[in-house]
Order: sequence, then structure tokens, then C-alpha cells
Amino acid sequence: MASEMKIPIVTILAFLLSLVKATQVEITQEWKPDFGWEVTCSWNLYMNDTLQSVNLSKNKQQFFIFRPETQYGNLRKTNTWDLVESVMKVDCLEAVDSGIKGKCVLSLEPQVPPRRDFTFGCEVSGERPYFRMGQREVTVEALVPPSKAVMNVMTPESGPASLNCSTSGLPAPNIIWTVDDQKVPPNFHGVPVWNATSKLWDVWSSFTPQPEALHRVQCTPEVKKGNQLVRGLASQYNDAYRIVLDGTMIIFSALATLLL
Repeated sequence: MASEMKIPIVTILAFLLSLVKATQVEITQEWKPDFGWEVTCSWNLYMNDTLQSVNLSKNKQQFFIFRPETQYGNLRKTNTWDLVESVMKVDCLEAVDSGIKGKCVLSLEPQVPPRRDFTFGCEVSGERPYFRMGQREVTVEALVPPSKAVMNVMTPESGPASLNCSTSGLPAPNIIWTVDDQKVPPNFHGVPVWNATSKLWDVWSSFTPQPEALHRVQCTPEVKKGNQLVRGLASQYNDAYRIVLDGTMIIFSALATLLL
């Protein structure tokens, strides 16, 4: 009787152990300059397991299923969607050497200014009899930190110098002017322009300080989104490009010394 009880107990323990050794799923995301977002779901199955399917979802809605057809040697599947707001592509690949590893890469190239975050989910399932599963979900924010501010000094033949500051980001950044760390209003703030190449908003602002305050002026880019405030690298007068308005451009920059 004791030996009869031992068999099912061992079977149950083996089953529980298999659940502990579950499928591992990881998701990473990256903003690719001049393109958009790249979100990667990678998986690692338990040893001796095989992939049954990978289900991808966007905003909780399933939009893609990857099932490798090993009998036909087809370990890869891709698809592209040309949408009004973006071009979305998925490329899924199962590793040939191991059969237990693989990844699906979602590439999303905005065609219009992104305004909303989205969630990306990845559910990976092994084959029978255990159907070991792993899943992850991330939120991809419609936020790109502002680029380092670029300051230009516009020097007329007569009159005070004017400072122009530019940056780019998502959403459209603000440019904050300070003199001795005290905030000052700009003389003019340009309308943000969507850059179809960089997929970011370009903004610029101008300020005409008192001549004696030139060396104490700084412009700082910042992006506000909800309760978040992300600042970019500031630019100071000493970093600026000098532009003489008679058409001659003279560059005084720390980078110039590197080009000599």
C-alpha cells in the first residue's frame, strides 16, 4: 500500500517542480533617434521545453501570435501595419541553436505627433503537457527627454546682443531663461514645430539681456507630462555660437578646439 502511494506523490512533486521552473520573459524598450520606439520581448523556456506560442498585445488587445513551424524550418515571422498614426512592425525569431530562446521586436515609427502612452504585453507559452507560461507588460510613455539646449548669440552691427536657444523633445519642451539662477521671461517664444525626421518637437526662444548680464545667462529645456518634469542639459553664454548679423558667422565653442 505504501509503494502505491509513493508513485502519485512523486508525480505531484515533479509537477510542482516543473511549475517552479517557469518560462522567463523580459521586456526592454528604447527610443531610437530619427525613428521611434523599439520594444523587445525575449524569452527563455525551461530546459527540454518547446515553444507553443507568443501572444503580443497593445493596450490589452491581442494583435499578433507567433507559432514557430519547426517542421517546415520556419522559425521567424514578421508583419507590418501601416496605420495613420504610425508604422508598426513585429519581427519574431526563435533561436535555431537552442530552441528554448527567442525574441519578438516591436518597432513603432510615429507618423504624427504621439499624444498617448500605450501598453505592450507579451505572453509566452511552452508546449504540452505543462504549458509553462510567462508574461510581462510595460507602459511605453509618449515622452522623450529634451535634447541639450543650443544657444546662439545674434550680434547686430549696433545695439545689444540677442540670445536664441533651441531644443527638441516629446512633448514639446519649454525653454527656461535664467540670469544668476533667477527666472526671467523671454522676449519671444517660437511656435513648436513637429520634425518628421527626428519624430520630435523643435522649439526655440529668444532673450535680450542687459550687456553686463550676458555672461550670467542660461537657458534650460524641460518637458512636462502630467506630474513629471524632465530637464535637459542647459546652455550658457560661454557655450554659445556667435553670429554677426552682417552675414559672417564666427563660432566660439569648446568643440571648435577639437576640430583644429
